[in-house]
Amino acid sequence: MPALACLRRLCRHVSPQAVLFLLFIFCLFSVFISAYYLYGWKRGLEPSADAPEPDCGDPPPVAPSRLLPLKPVQAATPSRTDPLVLVFVESLYSQLGQEVVAILESSRFKYRTEIAPGKGDMPTLTDKGRGRFALIIYENILKYVNLDAWNRELLDKYCVAYGVGIIGFFKVHRKQGP
Repeated sequence: MPALACLRRLCRHVSPQAVLFLLFIFCLFSVFISAYYLYGWKRGLEPSADAPEPDCGDPPPVAPSRLLPLKPVQAATPSRTDPLVLVFVESLYSQLGQEVVAILESSRFKYRTEIAPGKGDMPTLTDKGRGRFALIIYENILKYVNLDAWNRELLDKYCVAYGVGIIGFFKVHRKQGP
């Protein structure tokens, strides 16, 4: 208890300028300590400047990032899908559908807009063993969730077989009034 009382008395007699000066000294000291530990001492993994030169028979020292063998560079494999985005909208005039199309156009993606099928026909997804779409976007994800079993299974198999992703937006319906 007496130590706490001494600390209170000491804090009452210290001016704000002294506190700021001590804070400045502490920050300066911590910066120097950090710089010393970050840049001052030699790390074990880095080659030092005063290390002896390796003989011609020894392999050159390698950085830790080069310890793993390099993978041979392969030519780009042709994609199994066309660079085309399939956009399912609720109607051709819906606001969210138009915004998605505007984003795709401004990013210069090729796209095809279809009205989301409920129990109707799904557009052709493949052509001569090649996928037609690289991405499928649903304006309303509930249209995907509520697809009939046949179309849903067909779409899921297509996505798995060709590595195609589905992006869906969920519409929030807000109540009117208080």
